[in-house]
Order: sequence, then structure tokens, then C-alpha cells
Amino acid sequence: MGFQFLKSGVRHGVVSMALDRPNWGVLVSPFVDWVQYGKFKLTDEGGNVLGEFSAIDLKMGISAQRQINERLSVGASLQYLLTSIETYRAQGISANLSGLYYIPEKELGLSLDAINLGATVSRFNGKKDKLITPFDIRIGFSKKLTHMPLRFSIIAHHLYQWDINYDNPIAAATNTILGEDQPTAKSATSVFVNNFFRHLNFGGELLFGAQRSFSLRLGYNHMQRTDLKVVNYKSLTGMSIGFGLRKKYFSFDYALQFYHIGNNFQTLGLQIPILGFKKKSI
Repeated sequence: MGFQFLKSGVRHGVVSMALDRPNWGVLVSPFVDWVQYGKFKLTDEGGNVLGEFSAIDLKMGISAQRQINERLSVGASLQYLLTSIETYRAQGISANLSGLYYIPEKELGLSLDAINLGATVSRFNGKKDKLITPFDIRIGFSKKLTHMPLRFSIIAHHLYQWDINYDNPIAAATNTILGEDQPTAKSATSVFVNNFFRHLNFGGELLFGAQRSFSLRLGYNHMQRTDLKVVNYKSLTGMSIGFGLRKKYFSFDYALQFYHIGNNFQTLGLQIPILGFKKKSI
């Protein structure tokens, strides 16, 4: 269960449950994920207020995970997608595929994910022609350092497409000549380096306690920073910080993401092993 609190009354929530099915050899997880965008004024062409309307994005589905051996596990999910704005509806179906290879003695993990394999079922204008969902391929790497209480991770995304640069003319460096601003051309090296790091997200987690029950976290998203930063204004756009607390019967997570100078948001997460409260029979 997790919740995000954004600006202007926008709310994001996730509720899921994990059910172990030993007879099938899989872990099954139904889930519901939604974003509620609050209230909007409903007006006519002349700007006269007729009332209010709401908008919501909804994703619901089921995922399954299977342990192939002590190091390799695979998973898949299938979800129904719904977007509703006033009386307009759009629907779709998508699937995710993933695999994880984990070496326990080295605390090293490597994952491969294919995200959003699917298409629309119906669109806002009522047309039935298909639109492909925003597909992505990702590789993740995670390692706990041997002699330090630190775990770091790197996620590479958009692996199916090399050039994901966004040429923002406002963010271009300029030289003033005779009162006119002229863009400074970027070198091929700077374009390559920027595009390379736009594919990467970085994370670090500092662990405390013998059971690693408390952790501090830090993340950086270069693509988000370069796309959302404001020129000539210092900010923490693209950064995120947080902490996690693990106890016997629950775990709690908090994160603060510096998304934009006008829209940072917070995330709360709570996990409770419901069956863990049951008393053992004597």
C-alpha cells in the first residue's frame, strides 16, 4: 500500500496483496493503482461555469512471480488501463515481463524488464484503432558493498532507442553579440555524454542496524533533471531522498522527490504481512 501527495489536490495511490500459492509454485499479486486529479471547472464556450468535473487514471490487474532456482526468478503482469476525463473514456491493456538473477552470497542482483507491452482498446473520440502503449526495456543492477553498509543501484532505460536527447532551445547556452542572443553550438562529445547519462538512474541506500532495519536513500534521475530544470535557477530537480523502517510485522517507507521547482511530491508506503499476525497453533 502506498500513497503520493502532489500539488493542487492530486493524489496517487497503490494497493496490492501478495498470495503465495505453493501448489502452483508462484506468488500471485492482485493490485490497483490510480491517480485522482481533483476537481476542474466545467464551462461552456463563453467561459460560463456550468459545474465541475473530475479526471482519473486507473490501472488494475494481477502479477505472478515464479522462482526458477535459488538465483533466478521470473515474473509477469497483466493490467487493464482506464483514463476518464469528464464523460470521456479511454481504455487499454498492457503487460510487463521481468527476470531477476540474484547471487545471495555476493548480494548482487541483475534484472531485465520489458514494460508496457500493449495497446489501447478504445480512445476518447470513440475510435477503435490501436495506439501502442509507451513501451520500454530496462536493465537494473544492484550491489551491496562487502565492507560497507551501502547498497547502490543503476537502472538503464530506453534501451531500444539510443538518441533520447531533448533539444530545448531555452536551455541552450547563449552568447550576447551586439545585443542579440545566439545559441552556442554543443560539441559532439557533450551531446554524447548527456544522451548516455539520460539513459541512467542512480540510487544509493545506507543501511543501519544488525538486521538492517533502518535505511537512508538517495536517488538521481539525469533525464528528469535535464528536461525539467529551470534555466538560471538552482534546484534539486531530478534528486530524491527518503528512508525505510523494517520491523517484524510491518515496513514503512517515505520518499521526497524534487520533481520541479513548482511541484515536489512525497510518497508514503506501508507493507503489512497480514498472515504474520496469526498465532501459531500448539
